[in-house]
Amino acid sequence: MGFCFYSANPNWDENTSVLDVGCGYGRLLDFLISRKSYQGKYSGIDIIPEFIEKAIQIHNNESEKTESQFLLGDFLEQTLDKEKFDVIICLGGLGVNQDYPEPVGQKSLEYAQKLISKIVHLSTVAISLYFPNADQILTTKRKPRMAYYKRSDIEKMLLDACGQRCQDMKFNSYPTQKDRRTIVQVRLSN
Repeated sequence: MGFCFYSANPNWDENTSVLDVGCGYGRLLDFLISRKSYQGKYSGIDIIPEFIEKAIQIHNNESEKTESQFLLGDFLEQTLDKEKFDVIICLGGLGVNQDYPEPVGQKSLEYAQKLISKIVHLSTVAISLYFPNADQILTTKRKPRMAYYKRSDIEKMLLDACGQRCQDMKFNSYPTQKDRRTIVQVRLSN
């Protein structure tokens, strides 16, 4: 699993807090500890109880390496407004088709804008968002429960949410530029 940040990536020694939106089993925490020697605070949130239960079970010994917590709930309904996080990463939240069983439509776009806006609001240094890229996968190959976005739509949502705070935005598709998995990284100013 490749979690990336552009070459001007956050300095993991200087960043003291990470929020992982849609954390699943908390595998991002494993990556940060093993590959980035991260020792700051990690918070993971997911709406699926089984994921949070398993994440807590898997990471119960990680407390020696970093302060971590796993929260159960809908990120958009959480009252995290008093907290700020240096880096927020969302690897799965944008991929859910809010219009299902219909094709991706207005509900998904509104959800994506709310999600992106809240992430930008709570981040102080950088954000990284995964999204299924509609520009790079044929309509016939799309899964109905997945939401696919055009790069231009995600870029517009980010610029609307970031305003003057957006210092740098970089899109990367994996494993090549023609692949459907795209991550956008944004460096923010305070």
